[in-house]
Amino acid sequence: MHEFFMATIFVSLGALFLFFNYNKSISELLVSYFSGFAAFISTIIISLVLIGSINFMFVVSLFLILLLGNAYVQRARLASNVRHIPTIVLPAIGVWIVSLTVVFVAREANLVSWHSDSFQYLRVAALIAEDNFDMMNRNLAEQRMISTPAMHFLSFYFDEHYARSAAPLVSVSIISIIVFTALFYFGGSFLKNWKQLIAVGVSILFLVSINRFVFHSFYVNGHLLLAACVLAIAANVVLLASGRSGSRPFAYILIGASIMVACFTRPEGFMLAALALGPLMLWPGVPAREKLLIAGWYLICGLLLSYFLISVYAAGGHASPLRNYAAPVAGLGLMFAALISNLAIVKAYHRHMLHLAEAAVWLSLAVLALMSPALFWASLQATYTNALGGAGAWGYGFVLLYVLFYIFALTYRSDDFLPLRFAASTTVPILFMLVFTRTSPYRVGDGDSFSRMLIEAVPLMVLFIALAAANDRWGLPFMKTRKRKEAPDRA
Repeated sequence: MHEFFMATIFVSLGALFLFFNYNKSISELLVSYFSGFAAFISTIIISLVLIGSINFMFVVSLFLILLLGNAYVQRARLASNVRHIPTIVLPAIGVWIVSLTVVFVAREANLVSWHSDSFQYLRVAALIAEDNFDMMNRNLAEQRMISTPAMHFLSFYFDEHYARSAAPLVSVSIISIIVFTALFYFGGSFLKNWKQLIAVGVSILFLVSINRFVFHSFYVNGHLLLAACVLAIAANVVLLASGRSGSRPFAYILIGASIMVACFTRPEGFMLAALALGPLMLWPGVPAREKLLIAGWYLICGLLLSYFLISVYAAGGHASPLRNYAAPVAGLGLMFAALISNLAIVKAYHRHMLHLAEAAVWLSLAVLALMSPALFWASLQATYTNALGGAGAWGYGFVLLYVLFYIFALTYRSDDFLPLRFAASTTVPILFMLVFTRTSPYRVGDGDSFSRMLIEAVPLMVLFIALAAANDRWGLPFMKTRKRKEAPDRA
């Protein structure tokens, strides 16, 4: 019963955000569950980090601050939004019914994917539920963190150990984010244009046909949750940069909540969030105050993450390693990028700067490979076996996706999706570079950490392919193709 109740709360909260920010479109309702869910997890994280337990009064207060703050920002339009309540309520009921259906099917089928790591996540969930969060050790704090356990801790109050619908609802949220992005980017033409519908539809079908996506859709782990958060950030960055977003406050609420959840999902979470957010900081069409606001929020999330990890080390009498200070440094980097974005040289060359940054990531991987060749080649051989040899249970899905992504990336002749391309193309090398923080290479088998982390890049690539395939701006890199200006046609 608690899973039905929580799904209702999340959808209701997302619908309330839409009501505050209503912009003649109900497309935001597609991500109402995920926006409410991410806001809830964010408040749980803040309570655990700052207080050390789930203080429900504190959590409720944070919710009220978020809601009232959003209402204050949109106070000029609230009165006019009241008359649109019937327009919002009926579709919201539809989203609520779909969410409850997913919960019902997930609970009845009880399809759950396990790994030894899954039990570690549930250990943290038990610590949260039993108000023993101060017993977190270094391994649990650094590797399991908070976001994924926060998805499951309520189940312990109902004599269960995990939420059966948690992963399936995240999987559905990824699909809804893809459709949401297409609706806003293409506007009113999307539902009338067969080419756009087929491109997005086939891309989604390809996504759900990938064996590992299905596996992660029932997996007690944080990989798919991180993938959803990074996708939500990157998708809204594309819409904001192209000037095709719906309600900008709603977009920033979704980005902000996704940043917090991503930072506390997995060790690589803050890096992937920064990669998805970075292009927005350099984009000239976005107001500087909005860039500084979101970069400042990322910095706050990074500081909370460092404070949490350092506190766990200090409680055990250990000195914190330098890596636990990386997130705030990334936040300062985003702040710096936002501050210099109004310089004439940045406005003129921001596209080239993103290309150079992408090349720098790959060059960094090459340098690390030269420094530790044995570790690199052993990991590369294991990855080849996992991706092409069947050992990672990927089939040919990821390799085909990767090839398609770079075909589209090299032939699509528009800058609209450059932020999305940057996030997708840099994710895989960044994830591979994590092997150089280990003493052992990646290994053969579907339990290999890199093989499992690859799912974090998949939704980004699928969204890029879907949006690019639905357009008609094509040509080889050496060809001068005319770019047709498309006026946004919002639904």
